[in-house]
Amino acid sequence: MLTICDITNVLQYIKRAYDQRQPVNVVLTETRNGKVDGVQATRLVKDEFPEVAVLVLTESINDSYVIDAIHAGAGGYIFIKDMSPEMLVQSIHRVVEGGTQMKTALLHTAVENLLQNGRKTLAECFVNEAATTEREVDVLRLMGNGDSNKIIAATLGITLDTAKKHVRNVIDKMQARSRTHAAIIAAQAGIVGKPVAADTGAQSKPRRVLVVDDEPAILGFIRTSLKANRYEVITASDGTEALQLLESDKPDIVLLDVLMPGKDGFQVLHELRTFSELPVIVFSARRGLRDKALSLGANDFVAKPFTPDQMVRRIKLIMDARMQQEPKRENSC
Repeated sequence: MLTICDITNVLQYIKRAYDQRQPVNVVLTETRNGKVDGVQATRLVKDEFPEVAVLVLTESINDSYVIDAIHAGAGGYIFIKDMSPEMLVQSIHRVVEGGTQMKTALLHTAVENLLQNGRKTLAECFVNEAATTEREVDVLRLMGNGDSNKIIAATLGITLDTAKKHVRNVIDKMQARSRTHAAIIAAQAGIVGKPVAADTGAQSKPRRVLVVDDEPAILGFIRTSLKANRYEVITASDGTEALQLLESDKPDIVLLDVLMPGKDGFQVLHELRTFSELPVIVFSARRGLRDKALSLGANDFVAKPFTPDQMVRRIKLIMDARMQQEPKRENSC
């Protein structure tokens, strides 16, 4: 990692790095930094080195510079006040792998900005682009969720090269500067969050997920994310209700917060393990609780804050592994 304050020096450094066969993967810039602001810096970097990812650091969700940086080709945004070393590293990996780093609130702000300025909506774009295929619409939805090319390929049951080709086609047809810009256009049209037609072979019954958390906002966030990925979702706001729903609604997997009034997540997990091997993913803002969660029988631990695709990936991995184990259990009986 190298810190350079002048954009001219940045461009020269990137060029030298390429000449030395040590290419730069990502550039971090602030929305307002020195003589050249983040928007100009993003545009200059992307024009000369389109394969280099750009992460923009911003202090305000209402920062209009962030919205303009989307059109300049920025691939991700981090709020400085929320930034931790872990979040920074995760964000860098995310954009380098072709994903999008953006909070939902910023996405909404960007869409409002687009509408207020009278820019063309995606619905109008699709009317003008009749050649857009259903598969490309699915790819755009996944791009809108911030998914990388690898996740898009896995979700749709296609090869990585095919996924990359679809992403390029979508960006070109949407006349977008980047996949982040295309994601905002998708949100503007209201298609982000709609189910994706994944190639899953025979139609299967949706998996039922029990989400347990005492914070309504988090319950709503997870419910919306999982329903968008074709999961059936039931929710509980405390441990007692969760244990009742385990008996009555028979979920396939449980997402369990730790810190709740009354029976906390660990008490629920302890009771659950006395009568069931149901998969459980424990989540908490307190990372130090991971070892205890796993020792009590949790299948996985996810630290808050997490993105929708992170949780969906964890669920899919656990459920896929469980499906592979079920035939072995049947044959051993």
